[in-house]
Amino acid sequence: MPGSSEQREQALRHPLVLGNHEARVNDDIDLLAEHISLAVPLRDIMAIGPSRHFRQRSSYRIAGDTSLMAATITPTRMEVEESKECSIVLVTQGSATYQLDTRRYLAQAGNTAMFLPGMHYVMESELAKWPRLQPLPPAPGPVSVRRQPGAPRS
Repeated sequence: MPGSSEQREQALRHPLVLGNHEARVNDDIDLLAEHISLAVPLRDIMAIGPSRHFRQRSSYRIAGDTSLMAATITPTRMEVEESKECSIVLVTQGSATYQLDTRRYLAQAGNTAMFLPGMHYVMESELAKWPRLQPLPPAPGPVSVRRQPGAPRS
């Protein structure tokens, strides 16, 4: 996470993928919980890290039966209940570790989407880290996608 308070505030102002203009930086963890709860059944949320000083900037949209939520947050731990719904996560800055059953996955900024089935999981986030998505041990190795011979390139 960025070291100084000024760096942290700058990271929190990173553009959100939706609702960027109306989202304001604040310390309201209940507002973040409300936004998250529109998308997944949130069991618990709390600030983590050395300072435990929580700051966040979040926004949401409802489109039919779909809930969309965007946020940038200081280090946070949240627990999500099992449900019939699934989630797709796009990490645009920082990183998050997801624990599903006995497997842990590290999602880092700059990657394509990560699919989370409607199962119980725990997520811990960090602000401003490296660009990658990789499974953490004991997760399986990388998956490769092969193009059919003669198929057009995208």
